[in-house]
Amino acid sequence: AAGYVFSLDAIQQCIIPQEELQNPDPNETYIIGLDIARVQNFTVAIVMDSKGRVVHHKAMQGPWTAQAKAVAHLWEKFGKPTVVFDSTGVGDSFRPLLVQEGVFPLKAIDFRKYKTQLVENLKVAIEEHQISFPNIPQLIKELQHFEAKETPSGRIDYSGPRGVHDDYVFALALAYWGLSKTERAPRIRVF
Repeated sequence: AAGYVFSLDAIQQCIIPQEELQNPDPNETYIIGLDIARVQNFTVAIVMDSKGRVVHHKAMQGPWTAQAKAVAHLWEKFGKPTVVFDSTGVGDSFRPLLVQEGVFPLKAIDFRKYKTQLVENLKVAIEEHQISFPNIPQLIKELQHFEAKETPSGRIDYSGPRGVHDDYVFALALAYWGLSKTERAPRIRVF
């Protein structure tokens, strides 16, 4: 048996009429959630500000070196924030490319250990309107179809259903996880 994780009403209430930032605010602190894919899915980067607003997103496919350069460009543009990513599977192999591009700090999350917490954390954030995002069609579609399924061992697994990606959901969950694990107020920058 499977059930949808996020209520349609709660998703709709998180959508705000906002364009993506072209010029980031130098007084704002950002975080990047990065869901890394190799071939079939997309690598997705979601940039969130300290108030829980998604201010930018980017979906990528192609050679990892090009993806790492694109992430590094985004990281530079938004003031070199922490990048939070899944360290299991392909994420661990992608990390050296980010390091090579100078991206730091990197925060690795072990999906095997924290996937349930990541999803439940995001679910509460959406239900309580602690985050907001522009009307990004792929993000909305993935949130609407994201499922919780019971495995034969009785464990709950979270993912998009067959034929629907979940890259945006996990990038959003990683960004919010990073935000919720740091102070919500902007950090003081020392020059």
